[in-house]
Amino acid sequence: MKITSAHVLFQSFSSIGPFLDFVALFPLMALYAGSALPEVTIISFSISFLTLIPVLIFIGTSHSNEGYASYVSMTLGKRIGGLTGIIYIVYSTLVLPNIIMFLSSFIFPFSSISGSFKIYFYFAFSSLYLIAIFILLSKGLRWTITPILILGLIEITSILVISLFMIYSGRGTLHTPPVSRYLSGNFWDGVIVGILMFSGGGSGIFLQRDADLSRINVRKPLVISYILTGLSLILASFAITLFLGNGIYSYGLSPENLFLKLESTSGHLLIIFFIALLFISGFNLTLSYGNALLQMSEEFLGRIVKVPPKRSALSLILVLVSVAVLIISNFTKGFYVSFLIIAVFISMLYVTVHIITGISLLRADFPLKLRVIGLFSVGILLYSIIESTESSSGYESILILLYAITMIASSVLIFRVKFKESPLEKRELNL
Repeated sequence: MKITSAHVLFQSFSSIGPFLDFVALFPLMALYAGSALPEVTIISFSISFLTLIPVLIFIGTSHSNEGYASYVSMTLGKRIGGLTGIIYIVYSTLVLPNIIMFLSSFIFPFSSISGSFKIYFYFAFSSLYLIAIFILLSKGLRWTITPILILGLIEITSILVISLFMIYSGRGTLHTPPVSRYLSGNFWDGVIVGILMFSGGGSGIFLQRDADLSRINVRKPLVISYILTGLSLILASFAITLFLGNGIYSYGLSPENLFLKLESTSGHLLIIFFIALLFISGFNLTLSYGNALLQMSEEFLGRIVKVPPKRSALSLILVLVSVAVLIISNFTKGFYVSFLIIAVFISMLYVTVHIITGISLLRADFPLKLRVIGLFSVGILLYSIIESTESSSGYESILILLYAITMIASSVLIFRVKFKESPLEKRELNL
């Protein structure tokens, strides 16, 4: 099927999972920033958009679905490009089980299930979720791209409706924080979390090969998607602040306080509706990430092995890895703690990919002003990867160990395989 601008737009939008942030990253940002949540969201969006610019610059230099790996290969060589591709595959693979763990942890407190039935509930939910994802992903692009678009439209509409409801029902007020607040460490910790909130927004690049490039400028839907996501989350941050008032601080400690406030305002039906939207956002996030991962892996593995695995085989591998992660997580740290650890680990690897991409921009034959943007992007991302590790109190050693193992194993692997040239990459990098 032909990929349209709308498909590229919602592939990128859905890979951020914006509605999930009502209970995922907004609470953590509120914990650091309190009533300055809207300001933190605006600054985070502005900075994260700058980190996307290196990707936007590279679009057009390659018609490959390899994305970051392809861009890096053209300036830093095939080995570093291969390393970038492997890191991307690792963190994208972890998104599916991590979302399942997050959603399972959120359903459980609102159900009557208790005691020994907890493990059976997790097993049943995880199995149904994985089966649904496998069926859609294994069928091919035409089975995933349209559901992603439809669910994305539902998600953006829901964010608007819920935000307007919160603003209408809210009793809080907005206060401009004093200048000293902007200089505090907590405020900027919130900004770093906010930058990570926008991760995944460039996944439309993995549809390049399938898009009708004679009609579609892939940059345009990517930029529109990013701005649309930014505006919707900025609106949501204002709505949450107004709705909760002084309760913004307790929301930072536990997102369940948002549910309690919604329930006291409009009853159980709104809570059911809200949880259903969380599922839609989570399912669409895993579907879009899985879609991007398979699009990229099919072409990337084609440069390593003579006969790359089919999409159905890759989908099965993704499900089997997810099952292994879920089992290990359940019998070690539990779903929620494992979700927190893996979420930060995914963020670290995501930032690493963008750091390498920013460095590759410095080596490209582009105007100096564009390469300066790459340098700024690298600096911001280096700071964020350090902060994201330090903010994970109690798990720093685990995260550093996982990160070191991944980087060392990936580095060893790229020197053990032979990478072919991609015919879809341009050898001259001109805008």
